[in-house]
Amino acid sequence: MSEPNRMRQLLSWSFRKSISTEKSEDSDASGETRTAEGVAKAIELELLDDLMNGAIATSWYSLNEDTQGGDLVPGTTIVRPNPLNETNKESIEVFKNKARLFAH
Repeated sequence: MSEPNRMRQLLSWSFRKSISTEKSEDSDASGETRTAEGVAKAIELELLDDLMNGAIATSWYSLNEDTQGGDLVPGTTIVRPNPLNETNKESIEVFKNKARLFAH
């Protein structure tokens, strides 16, 4: 079995297992709560069906070029400055100012 198919099988098995182990803990729940639980269960079953039928891709080999850089959302890159680099920039400015004072 290919790796994408094994991944699909593993995900399907674990998803089925999690659905089957879910229990409605509050048997005295209101009608609205039971309706919401029913809708959630229907969505879970639909997702499981899509996963098993291949509508949800499980292959890492067919990733889009936009996601090759590790981006979770294609086309976006989140860049955060390293705090140590920011501190070092401040220190460099302080030492440049001190060097100017000693030079004159």
